[in-house]
Amino acid sequence: MCFQYNDGIPPESRFATHSDIFKDTVKNLNEEEGLEKINKVKELSKLAETGTSFVKWFSIKREAPAELGCNVTHLALAWVARNPNTSTIILGASKPEQVLDNLKALEIIPKLTPEILNKIEEILKNKPAPNVCHQLSSLYYAVKGS
Repeated sequence: MCFQYNDGIPPESRFATHSDIFKDTVKNLNEEEGLEKINKVKELSKLAETGTSFVKWFSIKREAPAELGCNVTHLALAWVARNPNTSTIILGASKPEQVLDNLKALEIIPKLTPEILNKIEEILKNKPAPNVCHQLSSLYYAVKGS
């Protein structure tokens, strides 16, 4: 889900043009869990656009970090690409210009500092568990090489 649904369903969106296919999804977005997801996307949108969480900005009252200067789609793709357990990113683009726009996420990856990643975790509260198999294989090769 991206920022285009923050304020309802735009008439040109997939949810509107294929409403028969997405009727359950649209229904879920209007329920408590769906509204919570939309609020998280709104928070991530603020983080992407300003470099700080809207809610946290007013409660912490400190200088905002450098702006990420992107939209939430770029932030999401960069976050996934930065994860060492990610081998492939599948883009949900339906138009060629969307593919080109998605590539702007590559510029955001270096901006994902530990501070920004912590803010993302504060918003989402769904940090993936570490990949134990990957860690064990890395340890094995580190010991074997020495």
